[in-house]
Amino acid sequence: MSKDALYDWLGYNQSIFHHTHHFTDNKTALSVLKLLTDSVGDYKMFPIHFLILLVAIFFLLRKNHSDRNSSTLYIKSALTLVVSMIIVFFAGWVLKETLSFARPYCRDTTLINRLVAEVMNYDHSSCFSSTPSGHSLYITTFVISIWSILNKPLRITGIGLIFLISLSRVALGMHFPADVVYGVLMAATITIGIKFFADNILTEYTKRIKSKLGIN
Repeated sequence: MSKDALYDWLGYNQSIFHHTHHFTDNKTALSVLKLLTDSVGDYKMFPIHFLILLVAIFFLLRKNHSDRNSSTLYIKSALTLVVSMIIVFFAGWVLKETLSFARPYCRDTTLINRLVAEVMNYDHSSCFSSTPSGHSLYITTFVISIWSILNKPLRITGIGLIFLISLSRVALGMHFPADVVYGVLMAATITIGIKFFADNILTEYTKRIKSKLGIN
């Protein structure tokens, strides 16, 4: 009964999946969605994304060299991101292994759009790791971790990416709506908690890093 209510949403989870997954038969649109999720929402891209962030922070630190508050905020955000990623993905891995919920393309092949299956070329070796969505975990953790150093346009972009990547995972048949919803909620809860409770610890590490960089 709890699974019916909390995960299957009394049938609405599958119903919403059907409508979202079949929203288009345009192969180009589907390919663009896949490219977006592979390049922006995949945790395997974290080293590249983190390197880009570090380069941006480096130039911001040089620009605001005399601004102590800004330099502390930049470094603290980068540290928060690393800590959050480790904890969020460990928790996500535990849930995936514990729940072992089937992905849509493994649970019921009649649900899958044939064109989407052709674009995706599904990997059946990861059939039972649907909940929570790793892509939703990743993009949500990334955006919330660096939220403090984003301006208004970038914050709007970040929220848009969370929504678009989460939606695309359903449209591409990789996850049910519940998988991405709980992925976003889980990542947001953990990351916000880390930002709140680890502030003093990260502040101390920030001081050490600033000292090594010669920043007052």
